[in-house]
Amino acid sequence: MAKTRDFTGDTRTVTGIPLKNVKWNSVANLYLGMAQDPQWTGPSRSWVTASWTKNGKCVNRNRPDMDLKEP
Repeated sequence: MAKTRDFTGDTRTVTGIPLKNVKWNSVANLYLGMAQDPQWTGPSRSWVTASWTKNGKCVNRNRPDMDLKEP
């Protein structure tokens, strides 16, 4: 089985969307963090929560632009 990359601390998605506080959550078995997603942020909300699987894919598969960068 191939070793997966540690995405903790990533600062950008594959398309360059800024990220912060990306951390592994062993209870949820997901990476959780905050993103400045242009589809969901605005004047009253500058960051939204996001989640990724252990291989860096966004849980919302309708949003491949939110995947984490590969090494």
